[in-house]
Amino acid sequence: PKDAGEQDEVGERKPRSRDNPEQRKWKTDETYDGKKLKNVHFSEEEDARIMRALRLYAEEIGEDLEVMKDSMKTEQGSKRGAFARIAKLADIPRRRTWAIVQRLRRILWGSHKWTESELQILLDEACTKLHPSWKEISSVLGVHPTTCRDKFRDLCKGTRKVGAFSATEDLILRMAICETTNSLLPVSDIPWSEIQKWLPNRGWRSLMQRWYIHLLPQLTAYEDKYGVPIEPEVFVRHMLRRLKKSSATNPKALAWAHVNTWWSADMNRRKWRALSSRVPVELMDASFRERVGYWYQALRCREHKKRDKKMLKCALSTVERKAQEQDHEGHHEAVAPLNQGIQKGEGVLLFRGKRRRAVRT
Repeated sequence: PKDAGEQDEVGERKPRSRDNPEQRKWKTDETYDGKKLKNVHFSEEEDARIMRALRLYAEEIGEDLEVMKDSMKTEQGSKRGAFARIAKLADIPRRRTWAIVQRLRRILWGSHKWTESELQILLDEACTKLHPSWKEISSVLGVHPTTCRDKFRDLCKGTRKVGAFSATEDLILRMAICETTNSLLPVSDIPWSEIQKWLPNRGWRSLMQRWYIHLLPQLTAYEDKYGVPIEPEVFVRHMLRRLKKSSATNPKALAWAHVNTWWSADMNRRKWRALSSRVPVELMDASFRERVGYWYQALRCREHKKRDKKMLKCALSTVERKAQEQDHEGHHEAVAPLNQGIQKGEGVLLFRGKRRRAVRT
């Protein structure tokens, strides 16, 4: 056995020990800000890194790759510390270990197209027990356990409703979000599985798209401490400062939810696309950093930094302001009407490629 202070050879796994605290540290480059990605699709490069890490781990412990793939599909088949080691070999610092594990299993299981016989087996196996074991059902069908669970839930809920949302559904959706998140205007981290219980005939993806793409942009209006509307350009300049400060070179791999926390990730992304398409002709082939630098200078972000910081420090959404006034007056209205939260400040909002002029009242 090696001494505690003796260094291992390159590529050899270090033993777990409290005397070796360096093993527990996650080493990243200086550009990493410590934030983890959430609800962001894995890129092809990340998938390739995960599979490469699995191959390196199989060579490291001297096990056959195909046998390793079969064992990684279930928790029982994986050895202790295997997932942490694979996550470290993958070298994706912005992804949590459990997210890498779930993605690895999705890749190994692959997609599945259900047949009539498989659906009947799924219903028979799941309905015979009060609390069905999805792992056992997965071993019978050869399908990922989460895929079996989600498919069974879809079958139990019956036909999903599609098409345009009614005013009643919009109101129920807003009430569900308020009750679940304790916020009138959440822009991220919404538990859509809980929200779907309020509207069981709608899929959680359709509810998420309805909120982030249609309802939230109409309600996103902020005021200062005196009740004066804050111009949308203040938030655009704030977003550009964050982009310039970051070291990102690819907008597709950027965590837009952290760029401007006053807006949702979809709103930030759409606003940047609108700005990126309005650069001069000579910058059409420019890089992401060059376009950020152009708009940073064009909107005079440096000159307005002090003023914008004061306004954002005391900013409050119009919906929350109205709710506070109603509580102060003794009124108890669960959710304000949709048209009361539309932007009132002067300026231009660009979403979904449309130009929308805000009017002062």
